[in-house]
Amino acid sequence: MMQAFFKSKFLFDFQANQVWIETIDKQNLTSDPAIRKLMCHILNVHHVWVSRLNGREAISGDWDDLPYYAWQQLNEENYRQTNEFVEHQPVDKLIHYTTSEGVDSSMRADDILYHILQHNIHHRAQINSLIRKVGAIPAVFNFIEWKSSM
Repeated sequence: MMQAFFKSKFLFDFQANQVWIETIDKQNLTSDPAIRKLMCHILNVHHVWVSRLNGREAISGDWDDLPYYAWQQLNEENYRQTNEFVEHQPVDKLIHYTTSEGVDSSMRADDILYHILQHNIHHRAQINSLIRKVGAIPAVFNFIEWKSSM
């Protein structure tokens, strides 16, 4: 049950990130510092958490700047690794990890997965506010409409 829940929500999350990346690119906003910082942060934090879930070392940090050409690739890799975890590991598994501040910690995988989704939603909304602020057209990707079309 929870496996299907997370698979569906991470498919939506992956596709939402794609819509935001395309919206930013099509309006030539990839070099806007605030927008760029938040889009990179979304991708990096997802990467950090999915690396922890899979017991791997993250190759980027929470606030690392990524070249635009790497955004789509990291989004795809995040989705692939998250999906791999959800398909092959119990989502109630206790995950032991080291925080970005170097503190040993642990948390259930389902709480980490939920955090990733909420974190991404929060920052995509912030990006849309920044897009409006510069006079561009924000991204639109509605969960209910997406789910209804499936």
